[in-house]
Amino acid sequence: MYQTYLDALRNGRYDVNPLLAHLGIEPIVLEIDRVVLRLKTYEALRQGGGLVAGGVLATLADEAMAHLCLTGLAPQATTVTVEMQIRYFLPVQVGDIIEARAHVVRRGRSLVSLEADLIRVGNEPESVVAKSAATFMVRNR
Repeated sequence: MYQTYLDALRNGRYDVNPLLAHLGIEPIVLEIDRVVLRLKTYEALRQGGGLVAGGVLATLADEAMAHLCLTGLAPQATTVTVEMQIRYFLPVQVGDIIEARAHVVRRGRSLVSLEADLIRVGNEPESVVAKSAATFMVRNR
């Protein structure tokens, strides 16, 4: 089920995920052990204080971890976020390029634990702006 979806994303068909397309999130790596999503931030993502909204960064992290979870699912399985937490370290300015780099902590039969680092790229050196962790439930149809 998800293989066709992931293949479409790998081939640049972002229309298969309206949220990614709407926010401008670009899949860079979609592998079974690693996912990288990239967001070039823009004015519409700015909150009243002038920075990119924390909820946008949380969405980027959640999507990276969710897509990593999808890469290891059996064809009939589905997944849903059970819990997620995020810690912010640095502010993100409009125009910054942020990558969410997700990796698996533990892939169990019914629960998958993942983490994602949100990295400001394009500037030397790269900097970690936030870290997130989540647990996803796997359901077999």
